[in-house]
Formats: sequence, structure tokens, C-alpha cells
Amino acid sequence: MGEVWQEVDCPQHDVDLHDDDVVHAGQQFYCVACGGTHIAVAGLVETYIETEGLRGYPDLPATAGDLRQLREAVRGPVMHDEEGAYLMIGGARIHLYEAA
Repeated sequence: MGEVWQEVDCPQHDVDLHDDDVVHAGQQFYCVACGGTHIAVAGLVETYIETEGLRGYPDLPATAGDLRQLREAVRGPVMHDEEGAYLMIGGARIHLYEAA
């Protein structure tokens, strides 16, 4: 089973979001690092996926529906072709790489 998580570049201290705390673009969220709130935007929040020992770097989900699709995709099978491993998420191909 795969995992979706995010890293938040808070000015006080970087923090990871897991499980139900993962956010989509424009979503306001509480930051445990600084005790304040942030708005999820690309650059502040980086999204990661990992499944079957492979890692991918999708864009910050734009909507709650996109976030749901991302979570569902990491539970499904990894596809392979001549370019390597990938997942299809909402019509976008997310390449996967060996997790370090």
C-alpha cells in the first residue's frame, strides 16, 4: 500500500504532513511548527508519494478531488513501460524512482 505525505517549509521549522493532515492548494491548515496557520501553495508545500519502494514527486493537488485521486492512485498497481515506473493520476503521468 502506498503513502502520500507533504513537507511544509515553515519559516520556524520544516514539518511533515501525513494521513488526514495532507492538504490541497488554497487550503488553510494549522502548523505545529509555528502554532499559526498557512495557506497551501506550491513552494511552501511539497508533495511526495511512495509505493512499492518507489517514490514520486507530484504537484500540489489543486483540489480536494485531486487529493482524493492521488490517495487512490498510490493504492493501485504501479505501471511500467520503456520509460520506467509510473502512476496515472487524474490523467497525469507521475514517474516513480527508487526511494532513497
